Amino acid sequence: MRRFTVLASFVLLVVAGPLAGLWAAGAAASGAPNTRVAGSLDATREAAAGVCRNQYSGPQCAAPSTAPCSPAITSMSSMTPGAGSQLTLGGSCFGTGGTFTDADSSYLRLSIFPKGTTVAQMSAVMGGRAPVGLAWWNACSNRSDRIGGPNTVTCTVSQWTNTRLTLHTLNGGYGDSESAWYVYKGSAVAVQVWNVQTGAGPAIAYLYAGAPGSVFGSGVTNGHLSTIASSLVSPLKAFRSVKSDAIDGVIALGLFQFILFPAEFFNSTFEENYADIAAWWEKWTGLLFPAPLRRAVRRTWTGSKTLMLKVLRLGGATEAKKRERNEAAFALVLVVGALLGSMLDPQFGFNLRTVVLFVAVLVAMSAGAAVSAVMMLGYHRARKHPDLVFTFRALPLGLGIAAVCVLISRLSGFYPGYLYGVVFGVSFGRELAKHEEGHVVALNAWMTVVVAVGAWLLWAAINASASARDSFIGTVFLDDFLASLFVSGLVGTVISLFPLRFLPGHKLQSWHKGAWAATFLITLFVLVQVLLRPYPGPEGRSHAPLVTTIVLFIVFAGGSLAFRQHFVRKERRAAAAEAAHGPAGEAAIDLHEEPGTPSATVDPTPKASSGQL
Repeated sequence: MRRFTVLASFVLLVVAGPLAGLWAAGAAASGAPNTRVAGSLDATREAAAGVCRNQYSGPQCAAPSTAPCSPAITSMSSMTPGAGSQLTLGGSCFGTGGTFTDADSSYLRLSIFPKGTTVAQMSAVMGGRAPVGLAWWNACSNRSDRIGGPNTVTCTVSQWTNTRLTLHTLNGGYGDSESAWYVYKGSAVAVQVWNVQTGAGPAIAYLYAGAPGSVFGSGVTNGHLSTIASSLVSPLKAFRSVKSDAIDGVIALGLFQFILFPAEFFNSTFEENYADIAAWWEKWTGLLFPAPLRRAVRRTWTGSKTLMLKVLRLGGATEAKKRERNEAAFALVLVVGALLGSMLDPQFGFNLRTVVLFVAVLVAMSAGAAVSAVMMLGYHRARKHPDLVFTFRALPLGLGIAAVCVLISRLSGFYPGYLYGVVFGVSFGRELAKHEEGHVVALNAWMTVVVAVGAWLLWAAINASASARDSFIGTVFLDDFLASLFVSGLVGTVISLFPLRFLPGHKLQSWHKGAWAATFLITLFVLVQVLLRPYPGPEGRSHAPLVTTIVLFIVFAGGSLAFRQHFVRKERRAAAAEAAHGPAGEAAIDLHEEPGTPSATVDPTPKASSGQL
């Protein structure tokens, strides 16, 4: 119980400390004027006044207003692709002004991306961190910033009121269907609107030309909100189409088949040929890392470790020191795991957005471990197990899985990404029977998924508020935390349920195959439905994440079968060689036998290794 109190205190400290700092920073930021932004707006207004003096009539020339508001886009019509390219925006706080024809504005910008560009990729560009290889062009704007400068494509705005803006047509250098500056059906478009009188904004919304008019993304983008939070979809949108749900169910069932049988082949082959695999591993590690190199690395590591423990005052062989070292390793793995999770955001770097996300992921991982600890403690008490000893348990293998997940997510352009948070756990120092291990894995999986879905529902309730440009930094942190808790819980559960010998899913499958199949299939369906293929249509997410996942499952299946086939062929070659040399061997033995001694025989039947892990 004392250990449980330590864990609770640790989680509270992790949550309360950074959150209090963020809250204070947000309060200070909201209370202090931003002179840099104010100066920039003054310069913009002065430039607009110069334009007006030069006989230009546009929205910049409207009478100033002191109304304190930020623009928001709440509705959009379908944007007509082709020569017309008309678009109507609805919302609030656009400002008021006259119409303008075949010109650019400081308060409107359209950024047009190729078909298939995701909302998350457009959001990254709006934040100033463009994905590698992504191209786009701007229209209607005379702004020059990190999103790009103006070109010869202008526009005609026939209506601009405080709540409605109508783009009548694109003009200037806008070309035909053979031109690079052209809006095709399915082209991705990011729309930015600033308030005409105050310069506040921008309100940002995303659409796809030719698709039904809907606002994708937030009406006003908060630059501190990570892509983990901004790329999720609401439950209503994720389950809005019965046909799409059925397709996702078929996809999940297909992926399930690519795991079930190949995993059995992999496990049985590994168990039967463990001795050969271990010998092969030792051979190649010996060739790649010769003994002198291994000794040098071992000496360097031992010396560095000793020095580090001495500096941290963690040296010694007492039980107390061992416990302190274990807790230090636990904290280190937690920090590295949160750092890897933060790298899923394309704007990862030395900025407040990364700090908020890092703390959110760290707290989400701690909360996930606390959920697991509470479940295990309740199970042990229900079973009336005495003498429970609570210890932290770092899982360095989880860091490797997390790093691979980040790499795959970034290469495939998948947002929110595969956030894997199972980098540490808890142990109660008691051996469990086979059926008890199965109980614990199943209960832990279901409790994690239930908590994750609850976090998703809460995220949906506050995401609009957190997405607002002037949202409080504490609200942004809470939004990132809930999104991270949902994504890490779902992804971690699916990966841990793989029925491989070194993962918990094998324990559950060994106890009850039906319970494992039901748990794994349901969580896999939710993963496909919510993260990989949340909604269909031209405005939907790119198929790259789903295709990448399917390819990985197929590679695993093919690799498992190839792994099995390698040892089958090896056994056949050994049997053939033994059968071919058997008679000669017997003749040689007969020549040296003493009269009356029994004849030696050679059994040609191949024997598989029975080495066990």
